[in-house]
Amino acid sequence: MKNWLNRIINRLTAVGADKWLHVLASLIVAYIVADTAKHGGAGEWGCVMISAPVTMAIGLTKEMYDELFRYGFDEKELWWDFAGVMIGLFLFLI
Repeated sequence: MKNWLNRIINRLTAVGADKWLHVLASLIVAYIVADTAKHGGAGEWGCVMISAPVTMAIGLTKEMYDELFRYGFDEKELWWDFAGVMIGLFLFLI
């Protein structure tokens, strides 16, 4: 059991802190946008339909900024953003 747990921990830590920051930031933004939409009167799925594209647009904008002023566009980071959106919306819906 301990060997199995160590393999999972090693794989998760090998990803890198920057990718986990993408997940965490997207999770937080997706949850806040969905909650704001809920308080604005949107239904559960309306909140999802508002939050997901808004959060992904923020992630895409950040990648466009990186392309212009930093180290370049990394489409893999958008997948990490998407993972954060899905986790945030899952937490919102439960």
